[in-house]
Amino acid sequence: MTEEIKPVEKKAYRWPAYSKNIKQFEIWTVEWRNNPNDVKHAVIVQGNALNEASPMTFLVCPLSKYYPHIRHWFLRQYIDLQDKGRYTILVDNITTISAEALLDRIDILKLEEQQRLRRNISLILGFTI
Repeated sequence: MTEEIKPVEKKAYRWPAYSKNIKQFEIWTVEWRNNPNDVKHAVIVQGNALNEASPMTFLVCPLSKYYPHIRHWFLRQYIDLQDKGRYTILVDNITTISAEALLDRIDILKLEEQQRLRRNISLILGFTI
């Protein structure tokens, strides 16, 4: 029996297309790749000065389910989200997402997690954020 494939609705992006107050190191639920069936989490790594300028896109690090067997400590960072379980921040997968793809803020990184993420990103990029 074949399943009926539903077409994905494309959003009409416009600028500025949101009224959310977004801050660095917040964790958001994201509609990934403009696909409402693909909802994930991401942490905002773009600085607050850019966040307040109503950008169309944000720099984020995606989150993945917890995998403890990764050896490179600066490529992955492990966090516990309240009521969601354990996740891995994919520090080496920095990407941009549309402002409209941000659905809900679910948590914020603790201060020590923020410092560790800032250090890990600086190791990847070669400069600090």
